[in-house]
Order: sequence, then structure tokens, then C-alpha cells
Amino acid sequence: MDYIITNTVISLTVLGCLVWLKDAPARVGFYLLMSALLSWFVPWQLIPSITIFPPVDSSALTIELFNISNPMTVLENRQSHPQTPGVTADNISYFTVWNALFLVTAIGAMLFAFRLFHYFTLLSRLHRNSSECEQMTAASSQYPIRVSRLATPAIATGLFKPTIWVDSAMSQRQELGSVLLHETTHIKHGDIFWVWIICLTESLFWWNPLCRVLARKARQQLEISCDEHCFDVLSDRYQHDLASLLLSPCTSSSTGAGHGGPVLNITHSQNFNVQRIKLLNKEKVMKSTHIGMILMALSASAVVAAAQLTEDGHAVTPAAGQSTDNHATANYESQFDELLKMSAGAKSHDAEELAQVASGVMSWQQGRTRLSGSEENMMNINSFTIFSHVLHKAGRYQEVLDAYEVWFPEGTSVPLFLNNVKAITYLKLQQPEFAAKEMEALGNGLGERVHGGSLRMLARAYIDMGEFEKALATLAHPNAIKDAQTNASAELQHNLLKYFIYTQQRDTEQAELVKAELPEKYAHNTAALPELGIPGSPLLKKI
Repeated sequence: MDYIITNTVISLTVLGCLVWLKDAPARVGFYLLMSALLSWFVPWQLIPSITIFPPVDSSALTIELFNISNPMTVLENRQSHPQTPGVTADNISYFTVWNALFLVTAIGAMLFAFRLFHYFTLLSRLHRNSSECEQMTAASSQYPIRVSRLATPAIATGLFKPTIWVDSAMSQRQELGSVLLHETTHIKHGDIFWVWIICLTESLFWWNPLCRVLARKARQQLEISCDEHCFDVLSDRYQHDLASLLLSPCTSSSTGAGHGGPVLNITHSQNFNVQRIKLLNKEKVMKSTHIGMILMALSASAVVAAAQLTEDGHAVTPAAGQSTDNHATANYESQFDELLKMSAGAKSHDAEELAQVASGVMSWQQGRTRLSGSEENMMNINSFTIFSHVLHKAGRYQEVLDAYEVWFPEGTSVPLFLNNVKAITYLKLQQPEFAAKEMEALGNGLGERVHGGSLRMLARAYIDMGEFEKALATLAHPNAIKDAQTNASAELQHNLLKYFIYTQQRDTEQAELVKAELPEKYAHNTAALPELGIPGSPLLKKI
């Protein structure tokens, strides 16, 4: 819906602007129409998760990935058999949408292939039933001119080797000069290339009435633009020739030119041809009002697109207790105070008290009034992170994953750093393959901005899977090395992971080199992994 609404607003804005640009040069309207048409290729709903991210290194949102207070604790042999995430209704819905998208795109591709087939079939027929007119070429055009039987006075074809095709009935008509100038202008202005783009777009978006309207308008603007140029060269003669062709059209039988209509030329209605003649009487000059209308159209489109880029959850995340506005609303402050009071026992180690906190936060989250914009996003972060922190302390890991679906149902904007919470939960459940997928998704989203702690989490998942080479490659990432060089705790975690890997690989030489860098109390002969820590929460600093 984000994608459809965004492009619909852009398209309607441009179509509305076109009405006010009727006295402006047609080329201006054409470029506006093409920008609206090509905007349908832009996946606006995906751009936020690709380009804008919360600050993963914010101290208020840091997740303690490992607990190194007891670094030599060997991984526990858990007896439980955790539930493996299965196929949900949301998965099926997501799958169905993408299958539908693939289907309509495949139909559009076949439609374009069908048009291409008829285009080349037409060219073949034209070549078989035509002759080159060297006399006409030398006198009137720098491009080859061939005479055939068409359903229109002339057409131009060829992206790389342009050719002008003239109807045999035109060879003796006085309008021939204007017709040849018209087709030559199309070639010089690159209109053949633009018609191909229009044809491809309207084929792929065959299901979209707005695209069909934009494509038709764009084709018409190309014709009007060409008419304007020809009128500048031939003045009234061109207008008279155009009117003459309208009153006395070519009547020679067609050899199938209609098959190539969508690609080769524009199918003109009589009303449109009359409009072309009338428009030649109007002076087309770019005025300040036209520039203002273009700026308004572009601004409106930019605002709609920007609304997707600042969608909830993808803006910069504020610290706990704050919204992205300078002054949080009263509703936000009230809910934050309620959550803070309810989470007062989160630092306890008593199982019963932790259970009460978790139950209270869950009930409160499901019953509270939803906020708007970034405030709702921040409240979700605060409540979910304290909930996951409490459940991790209580050892109720599967409930964290179940709660994630409650807090962030499909279609909700989710900050990328929460992948860390899911990953460490999967590791506690002995499901490292799912943990690796979460951290790989985080790394792909953040690119070069991925944090060293997240890289160590990914390496830990690979270790649990027995993928030691992948783990070493992850620890060799520049961000992981930089983090280890600037942070003593990160350096210790980094070296403990490498020491364990080399020991498992029986690489004694490398193991000894890493062991030499470990503090004495950690440099045991039997390497083991550090104990997994507990996800933190920005609320903990306020309790």
C-alpha cells in the first residue's frame, strides 16, 4: 500500500500539473510524465530499511552480547527441544504477495516480448515489400528512406541504424517535406529510445490504469514537441501540411503496420490531430509560472517520497524517555511513567518477581493506547527490550520470540538493532542457524556501519554451527578489529572466540599466539566459549 499510494500521488500530481503547463514547451511536460511513469519502478516501501538506520552504537540501546565475568563456562548441554519457527499466516501472506507480483510481472514481460515479435515481423515485411529511395534521402534527410505501403504517412525505426519509412502514397504529395522533417526530428531528439521505454513500462504495468494514462500522455507530448520544432523551421507551411494530411489522409492498404503501433509510432486519434494543429497557433515559451508549477509538482512528489524515508521506526532513535520531537507529548510521558513503574522489579533475581514484571508489561502493552509516529516506535522499543531482558533472566527464551510477533507484527517498522535480541535468544535456544540469519540480515542492512558487537554475535552463531572458517572471516571484518583495538572488553571477547576456534581446529600455532594475548586468568589450556549475556534495555538506567 505504501508503494501504491506513493506512486499514485506522484502520478496524479504530475497529471494535474500538466493541465497548467499546456502553454509551456511540450518537452517539459514530457519529462515530467516520464519521471512519474518511471517512479513506478522505485520500491519506495523498501528504501527506508536499506538507507536509514537507528544508531546501533547508542549507549542507551547497547546490548551486552557476552558475559565475561565467568569466561570459561562451557556451553551447557540443554535437554529441552525448542520450538522451531514454522510457517505462519503472515509468512503465507508475504509469500502470496510476492508470487502475485512475480505473476503480473511475468505477464508484462510476455506482453512486451509479444510486441517485440510483431515489431520485428513488421520490419521483415517492410523490408521485403519496400525499396530505398536514394533521391529522397539525398534531397531531404540524412537517414535512409524506404518507400512501402503503410497505414500512416511515415514512421521512423531503429535505435542504432535509424530508417525512415514513407507510405507510397506520400511520394507525390506536397506535404512530403514536412513529413520527412517530422520523422527526422523524432530521430534526432532520441524519441525512438523514449518510445521503447514507454512501451516496456506500459507492458510491465499492464494492470495499472495510471501507467496507461501516463504512457498515452507521454507519447502525445512527444508528438507535440516534434510539431513545435518543425513549426519553428517551416512556420505556417508545416501547419498547413498537417491540416492537409488530416483532411486527406493516406489511403493505401497496410501491410501490417498496425502490429507495431505500440513500438513504432503513436496511434493518433482524429481529436488529437485536431488538437495538434490548434496548438501550433499558440506561442510556447517557458515562463516563471511554468517553472513554479514544475517546482510545486516536484516538491509534492518529494514530500510523498520523503514520508516513506522517515516512516516510523526508521528515523534516528532517541534515548529512553524521549521522543524525536523536542517536547514529548503528554500521552507519551504518561505511558513512559507507567512502564517505568511496572518495570521496577526488572533488576531482581527472584523468579516470581521477574514473572510478575513480564506478565504486567505484556498486559500493559496489549491494552495501552497507541501513540503516533516516532513516539509509538520508541515506546515499543522500551517495552520490548525490558520484557526480553526480564524473560532472559528467567530463562524463558521461547516467550521472547513469541512476544516479538505481538510487539512487531508484519508490516510494522522494526529497528535493525533488535535483530541482536532475536539472535541471542536463538543462541540460548540452541538454534544458531536462525541466529546467523538474523545477524546476516543486520549486516546486509547496515553494510559498513555494522557494529563490532554484532559481528561477534554472528561469529558466535557460526561457531555453534561448526562453521569455523566463516567465524574467523567475520572476526576479521575491519569493524570487529577496530572495536577490539579500542575497547578492552571487546578485545577480550574477540580473542576468546578466536582461541576457541583455533583450539577446535587443532591449529596449535595460532591458538598459542592468541593465548599469549589473553590475561593470565583466561589463558587456560582448555579453551571454552564465554557465557552468553542478557539483552539490555534503555529502561534499566532509569530504574
